Amino acid sequence: IIEQGGYVCGCIWNEHLEAEHIVSNKWSDVEKMLHSKYTQSNMGECYKQVGELLKEGKKVLFTGTPCQIAAVLLYTGNPENLITCDLICKGVPSPGVWRKYKAYIEKEQGSSLKSIVLRSKDKYGWTGPVTEYRFENGSKKEVLFFQLNHYIVGFLDGLYMRNSCYHCQYK
Repeated sequence: IIEQGGYVCGCIWNEHLEAEHIVSNKWSDVEKMLHSKYTQSNMGECYKQVGELLKEGKKVLFTGTPCQIAAVLLYTGNPENLITCDLICKGVPSPGVWRKYKAYIEKEQGSSLKSIVLRSKDKYGWTGPVTEYRFENGSKKEVLFFQLNHYIVGFLDGLYMRNSCYHCQYK
């Protein structure tokens, strides 16, 4: 899409490590869209930006949860130059839950979180994903397997999903 002069809309961790959708035609931004976020993203002005790009005749690849895909299709009218890619979704935790967990990890480590990969497959592949935390003080914490990560365990058990996700018409 980018090589064809188009744009990609996807979720990144912003400078505050909050999930946020952005629209970009830069490979460096697309790389930030990689990896699972496991929290509801802030859509900001993405629907509006995507709509404007589509009206200009640009191709746009929009990635997100099924409800976000439904929203962009409704907003734009599903033009030919819009390509969508939704992920398999069991629901998303509230951003407030993520912020509380992030504060907990930072307090535990005594440093602000600099970056996180919630499901890294670099060491063990799909058989044993690792959560990688990097902190401002230079320290790094790796939590092996999902069962040892409190945030992921709560996510998998559906303990803090958004209420609307329990009755989602799109999943």
